[in-house]
Amino acid sequence: MNPNIEHRKTMKQVAKLIGFTFEEYAEHGDRLLKDNIKLFVRYSGHSLKDKFRVSADIETPRDCYVMSSGDKNALVLDISVSNKKNAECIARDIQRRLLPDVMKYKAVADERTNQHNQYKGKQAGNKKRLSDILPMWSNDDNSESMRFSLDKCDAYGSIQVSSDTVKIEISSLPINLACKILEILKHE
Repeated sequence: MNPNIEHRKTMKQVAKLIGFTFEEYAEHGDRLLKDNIKLFVRYSGHSLKDKFRVSADIETPRDCYVMSSGDKNALVLDISVSNKKNAECIARDIQRRLLPDVMKYKAVADERTNQHNQYKGKQAGNKKRLSDILPMWSNDDNSESMRFSLDKCDAYGSIQVSSDTVKIEISSLPINLACKILEILKHE
């Protein structure tokens, strides 16, 4: 009998005991899921003869940095557990040795995700506000950059939008229009 089948049964029980959902993932391991937390369980592989390897990952937007294992204050996000233990012992090990740091990591990830979402919301509002003044386009809705053209004077350019500032680059701008823009800026 394939030992991984027995391991899978045990991990299904563990998932239930710790309040996670079990998901079959691959022949050599599975996942336990809850909210944006994924626990990966490896049953076999290098140096896993009598152990399970349980590692955690928190899903966040791709440009929302949280921390990596190289950070000075990095948390423990993986443990080894004997595969000879019963489901209750494994569940206690995960709850005691892994989940406290995972929950700290999740709190940081959730805060960073909230900050990221607020930034993106303000940025989208600013992009709309600018597009209402002058039609602009972008190849990617998530991009900070938008392009525009001024047909009357053959000028063109780009705008990079953040949550509270913009960077405007204009090419081929006639001198009289440039003077008007600078005059406006001078009096602000």
